Amino acid sequence: MKSHHGVTEQKASRAADPTIRLLLERGSCRIFRGKKIPAKVLEQVLEAGVRAPTGGNLQPYSIIKIENRSANAKLAKLCGQPFVGQAPVNLLFCIDWRRLERWSKLSDAPFTATSSFRHFWISFQDTIISAQNICTAADALGLGCCYIGTVLEFFPALKKMFKLPRGVFPVVLLCIGYPKAKPVPRKKLPVKVMVHSERYRELSDKELFKAFDE
Repeated sequence: MKSHHGVTEQKASRAADPTIRLLLERGSCRIFRGKKIPAKVLEQVLEAGVRAPTGGNLQPYSIIKIENRSANAKLAKLCGQPFVGQAPVNLLFCIDWRRLERWSKLSDAPFTATSSFRHFWISFQDTIISAQNICTAADALGLGCCYIGTVLEFFPALKKMFKLPRGVFPVVLLCIGYPKAKPVPRKKLPVKVMVHSERYRELSDKELFKAFDE
């Protein structure tokens, strides 16, 4: 089998719109230059994140910005990914119900987030949407990014490292920095495989094997 990262996509997008082209040509960056991200650039990227769509406009998440080299080295060791320690900035996206609970109490309003799986599910979605907004903004400004989705596996260590209180739960880590070279996008399954018209369509064994093989 080919690498789980997929084969390299050779062709460049012909999209005229720069935003569409950016989305189609995006690749994960795992090799960063030793260049600091200017404060104004990082501020723009973070602003794009906090303006992401969110259920009820509640923004049930917080972002831990990590620039300390020692902390990033510890993160790299925890993740088993050396490039995490090379990234000038790592962002830890967390569901944040503590802030919402405190706000509810100050407003004499009921806090019900912990009483329904739906609340967790929407909070999780909102957190990921914010992360993707930041990822796209970073790419647009010449930065590179890579998601680390295994943070759940070392939650106790993260809780201690970043003093996360009860109600604040890590979801995903995003490494950001200037790439040494433009990240190469990987081939993806095509629209005809991924999108189903009106109802789910089961691929034949032959179609399924061919789609992944290509």
